[in-house]
Amino acid sequence: MMKMNYIGCSHNKIFKKPPYVYKFFKSINKYENEKQFYIKSKNTFTFIPELCAFSDYRRLLVLNYCGERICKQEFVQNKDFLKVLHDLIVYKTGYYHRDLYYKNILKNNKNQYFIIDFESCSKENKNIHKRSKEIYIN
Repeated sequence: MMKMNYIGCSHNKIFKKPPYVYKFFKSINKYENEKQFYIKSKNTFTFIPELCAFSDYRRLLVLNYCGERICKQEFVQNKDFLKVLHDLIVYKTGYYHRDLYYKNILKNNKNQYFIIDFESCSKENKNIHKRSKEIYIN
């Protein structure tokens, strides 16, 4: 059996074993939403993970490993740049992330940022959180 690192998550099971991340979904709707986003945006952006494989039966996405989560302070310091990345996604795809905060940003060892977790993305521009505007991008 291959050894993987479990990443705690409230509603999905996520395991990382570079060069891949394995994301198992409880919700079929969230699984389908994220899968469709990755399929529709394939080869469009260098700052989102690549969808390497998926299993509808297991509700599994296999994504390329892109780095580790950034901290809240780094998110706040780089919020304008991260907003530009998000705006590029909206411009090219018409999809809004809707859950863009520091836990959904990764950074690799080359200091490149990656936006992750597109399960809540939508063509509707409505943030799903009513929390601090400081740590979210609308």
